[in-house]
Amino acid sequence: MRLTKQLALAATVAACRPTPTPQLGDTTRAAVRAAPPTQLARATQTGYDAPAELAIRDATPWDDAWRRLHPGDAPPAPAVDFGREMVVVVALGQRPTGGVDVAIDSAVVAPDDGATVHYTVREPGAGCMAAQVITTPATAARVARAAGTVTFRRQTVATPC
Repeated sequence: MRLTKQLALAATVAACRPTPTPQLGDTTRAAVRAAPPTQLARATQTGYDAPAELAIRDATPWDDAWRRLHPGDAPPAPAVDFGREMVVVVALGQRPTGGVDVAIDSAVVAPDDGATVHYTVREPGAGCMAAQVITTPATAARVARAAGTVTFRRQTVATPC
């Protein structure tokens, strides 16, 4: 009887294990790629006065976005292989205080079905002092290319004082 209980418990535990995520080498249509994003830029003073969530798949829009991320004298834009990669940009628009930051956390890409980009906005917590200065936080990252729609998922975190 004791062995029967142990076998039943082992079968229950095995049934609860998550289904393995397809690997990068998987060639099925539903293959998911979750390679970490490569940060290309992150700044608090940009040319993005309005909020934006962009998926950039060509060199010309990337050059335009790079210049907006670096108003004034922009350094050369990092190279991107647009045959295999795309750039995602998240801009928060104009903010009345400092202490606000944005970071791209991950991108889950289904090559034929689009991608989901997860990002985190960090803001000063309640009661925290922040510089009274207008900022325009934005960030850009290189991720695996997706042919379909790119969806952005935001998480906001209050940074404690």
